[in-house]
Amino acid sequence: MTHPLKGADDLYNEGRHGRAVLRYRAYLSERPNGAYAEDAMFRIGRSYYAMGLTLGAQQELRNYLFLYPNGRYAAEAQGILQEIAGYARVADQQARFVQEQLRQEIGSLEEKLKDVKGNKQDEAALHYTLGGKYWELSEFSKSFEHDLRAYKLNPEYAYDLIFRGRVNFTANGEPYSKALAPTTVSREIVQVRNTNTNVARIYGSRSSDTRTYREYVVSGEVTNVGIAQVKNVKLEVTVYEFGNDILGSKTVTIGNLSPQQVRTFSTKFSDHEVDDVYRISGYKVQPIYDPPSSSKK
Repeated sequence: MTHPLKGADDLYNEGRHGRAVLRYRAYLSERPNGAYAEDAMFRIGRSYYAMGLTLGAQQELRNYLFLYPNGRYAAEAQGILQEIAGYARVADQQARFVQEQLRQEIGSLEEKLKDVKGNKQDEAALHYTLGGKYWELSEFSKSFEHDLRAYKLNPEYAYDLIFRGRVNFTANGEPYSKALAPTTVSREIVQVRNTNTNVARIYGSRSSDTRTYREYVVSGEVTNVGIAQVKNVKLEVTVYEFGNDILGSKTVTIGNLSPQQVRTFSTKFSDHEVDDVYRISGYKVQPIYDPPSSSKK
């Protein structure tokens, strides 16, 4: 008699890990308490790991260890989870190294800026470069301060700032940061804070068959940190897989926000919408709202 998992195992051994996952899941859907349920559950996690989908691998292997703490594959599952944690630490170290390098470059550029005071061309060039460095650090307020200074010193930088995606211009010709609110002050008006994600397993049933699906939930807070009401606030929530390919996007309507008002938000992406939520490797939340009315300084 053919082993129930042979087809899935063959696909895994051929390197067709995504299709193997579908076969393992099919077995679990048909026989959630079957003789090889433990094997299928572990091999799903192992397949995600083989594909480089560490989020999915972690969740599946943690689920496996929760159900089978002393299972046949417990040691192997723990080993994979430790490897994933090690990769994350290395990635964090690399990110910190890059940030430290950028900080050093910024310090050097700011020192040079003191030496070129009065030379508009050189001063504009250094402000433009500093804007780019701060942009790489995601410090958008500081980035815009330098970009705005570069533009005022040399309006020819408008072309580069627009095409590098750092600055836009209003109908009145006023520059504003593409990453911040369109406003005459160079600071954020609407901020998204305390965001987090969760992959939840939801159980459902249809007739006598037990079926499962999952949801990737993005939640957090949105705050008006300005001094005036912001109208028609919406959040564009986009989820990505490895390689930054977009898997899906949703709009969350917040409405009007009074000064300092905080509202929570939550939205979810299901397997039916993104094929497999464990393909999601990251997300971005972008606020959209009506520009505050401009005030002349």
